[in-house]
Amino acid sequence: MLVVLGVVCAASVISASVSLGKLNNEAVPLQLANKNVMQDLTDAETSVRGYVLSGDRDSLAPYLVAMSYLPEDELQLKQLAAPYPALAEAVEAQESVSEVWLSQYAARTADTSLPIRNDRQTFAQGTRLFDDLRTANNEVDAQIEAVTDDIAARSRAVLFWTLAAVVLLPLLMVMVGSIAARRMRQAMIEPLDDVLAVLQRLREGDLSARASEEGPEEIKEIAAALNMLAEENLRGRHVEVDVLNRLDEIDRVRTELVSTVSHELRTPLTSIKGYLELLQDQLSAQLTDSQVAMLAVVRRNLERLNELITNLLALSRAEETQLAVEPIDLRGVAAEVAGDVRLTAASRDITVKTIQAVAPVVILGDRSQLIRAVINLCSNAVKFSNPGDTVEVRVLQQGSDAVIEVVDEGIGIPAADLPGLGSRFYRASNAMKAEIAGTGLGLRIVQTIVDRHDGSLSVESVEGEGTTASIRLPLTRAVPERSPTSPGGATSALAREQPAPARD
Repeated sequence: MLVVLGVVCAASVISASVSLGKLNNEAVPLQLANKNVMQDLTDAETSVRGYVLSGDRDSLAPYLVAMSYLPEDELQLKQLAAPYPALAEAVEAQESVSEVWLSQYAARTADTSLPIRNDRQTFAQGTRLFDDLRTANNEVDAQIEAVTDDIAARSRAVLFWTLAAVVLLPLLMVMVGSIAARRMRQAMIEPLDDVLAVLQRLREGDLSARASEEGPEEIKEIAAALNMLAEENLRGRHVEVDVLNRLDEIDRVRTELVSTVSHELRTPLTSIKGYLELLQDQLSAQLTDSQVAMLAVVRRNLERLNELITNLLALSRAEETQLAVEPIDLRGVAAEVAGDVRLTAASRDITVKTIQAVAPVVILGDRSQLIRAVINLCSNAVKFSNPGDTVEVRVLQQGSDAVIEVVDEGIGIPAADLPGLGSRFYRASNAMKAEIAGTGLGLRIVQTIVDRHDGSLSVESVEGEGTTASIRLPLTRAVPERSPTSPGGATSALAREQPAPARD
């Protein structure tokens, strides 16, 4: 019965999908195609009428445009109507009437080499022919509506029988199951009650509970398997505790190793960078172009190593450092970060805006860590934007959550790369193809900081159109007395900076 029910449901889903596909892929395009044909003919009729009344040849421009589109629109309508004989016949009739109107009235009247025919008889003839054309078009619409109704009727029939099967088959299954269950419980109720009692004790943490191996053979096997499972669970619990202790130790050693190695690498890197700058300053006049280029490559790689070490240290601090929790108005965080990145953004002709709520948006958190998270998002937005773009930092309240959004109009992220964001050293494919510098740790640092604040990070992006990164944090009732200010001291509020127009 389950198999039958599954097959019925699957068949109904497939049938409904097919019907929906026909509505979307056939009925709707048919209506649009017929509308386009009638629109072409209406534009032509209006243009010819204007020419007759005014005598101005420019009035025929819409007629010429409509005639250029009409063959293609009629061909599309004919192709779509081909699977439906009655509809195809109506389309052929409409095309015939259209040819009569065009040949006997429109083409002759629009011929600028002939005198304008403005007599009542010609006008009446054109009106009668176009009325015939409207009638033929209405008949095509009626046939399309019939096709749509037929598809909808089949969908309703499938839905009815599916609902009937879904209702009746489970009822039958319940009846059969009830009879079988009643008979089985009479023979096995006491042994099963004992097994259930043991399972309950095991679930409550009593690892010493064991079942009595009594009753029918099947129940004995179940009890024996349960007892074996309890023994294995007891041994597994000891192993799990030992493994967790070792993993904690490994994680601690890993963190200490990353922190120590990063600190130890900074000193020689600083020395190398200093000597490199000294070498460039003292020998700048003696270096060839090739040597200058090689030194530039060395300098870029030194900067990349330094950025990697900085991000590793930041990630280590984000994971291990105790949070200095205090009430924070996120508007101040956004204003401070925007002020920090504006200079870098301006050097690339990128505008940074803040869009903030009028009322304070207060959370409990570590201010320095949150600033680090928002700076990483804003730096990414600036890095992956194009000259002339705008980066927006928005602070708003949604229900019981505070939200910080960083929106850019840059290169975006391919859909296939979105699931991997937030992993260590993960970078989007288009960023690597464009050779944009980065370590792949920025979003990981943001994710770690947000997780430690019981928040969530989401990234929405369309390649070539831009990216929206959102941090969502729980609000607190605490409200600071002072309004948030930017590093320069100016208040950042909605009244001072209005949102930019929404992008299409």
